[in-house]
Amino acid sequence: MCVMCNMTGTFDPSRHAEGNGFDGGPVRAAIAESVDAAAGTGTNYTMSVGDTFNGTLWLGDRDWVRVTLTAGESYNITLNGVSLTDPYLRLYDSSGNLVAYNDDGGPGLDSAMSFNATSTGTYYVAAGGYSDARSGTYSMAVTSSGSTPPTPGGSGASLDDLANFLTHGYWGGSSRSFNTSGSNQITVNISGLTAAGQQLARWAFEAWEAVANIDFVETLGSAQITFDDNDSGAYASSSTSGTTILSSEVNVSTAWLANSGTTIDSYSFSTYVHEIGHALGLGHQGDYNG
Repeated sequence: MCVMCNMTGTFDPSRHAEGNGFDGGPVRAAIAESVDAAAGTGTNYTMSVGDTFNGTLWLGDRDWVRVTLTAGESYNITLNGVSLTDPYLRLYDSSGNLVAYNDDGGPGLDSAMSFNATSTGTYYVAAGGYSDARSGTYSMAVTSSGSTPPTPGGSGASLDDLANFLTHGYWGGSSRSFNTSGSNQITVNISGLTAAGQQLARWAFEAWEAVANIDFVETLGSAQITFDDNDSGAYASSSTSGTTILSSEVNVSTAWLANSGTTIDSYSFSTYVHEIGHALGLGHQGDYNG
C-alpha cells in the first residue's frame, strides 16, 4: 500500500475495554456538544442507542438529543454529572410530550431510569439540572437492555434482516459510516503497533478490501482510523457527527497477540477483522456485547 496523508479526524477518547472475547462493553460513539443543543424537537443533535452524549448546561438550560427507540424493547437511560451537580433527566415523545423523568435514580445525585418503548420512532432525551438551577458538564447515554437478537432460520431472520441489524438495528435504527462519496480511500495509521500487529492489520485490510469497495491507505500522520496496542483487551471506538464517522480508533493489546497468536489463522487476526468492522460502522449481529 502507498503511504500518504489524507483527511484528518478528531477522536474523542471515550471508549470501552474488551474482556474475554470481542467487546467487553458497548461499541459506541462519543458525541460532543459543539454548539448549544436546543431545548425542543428542533434540536440539531441525534444519538444512537449505545452512544454517549457529552454536553454543558448553563443556568436555566436544557439540552435535547434525538434518539430512535424500538417498540417492545427496554432501555436504560442515564445522565451523569461531570461538573454538573444534581442532574435531572427527562424523556419526550416525537411530539415533545413528557413521557418519563428521573432525578436521583443513579449513583449519588445522578439520574437513571428504565423505559419500555411502546412504539417505534423518535424520542428525545433531555439533560437538565434540578430546578434548572444547576450548570456544568455532563454525560448522557441510552443503552438497550431487553431486545432480542434475530435467530438464524427463525421467522423474519432473512439474510437482509441480519445484514440490516449489523448496519442499523444494533445502533437503534440509525447507521454510521465514513463518507466515501468522493473517494473509496480510508486512511489508516498503524505506526503505533508492533511488527506483528502491523502484519495482522494489513492482512485484515486485505480481507476487507476483498469484500467491500474500500481502499485502505497507510499514513504516518493523522488518519481516519488510528491503531494502537497501549490498552488492555481489544476494542474499537468512533467519533461521529450525525451518521458520519469522523474518526475511529482500534486497540488490540500486545498481550492479546501473545495469548491468541499472530498468524493469519489466529484469533488475533479474527480480532483485527472484527474491530475494523466496528471502526467502519458495523455493530454486532444481535443485541449482545461480549
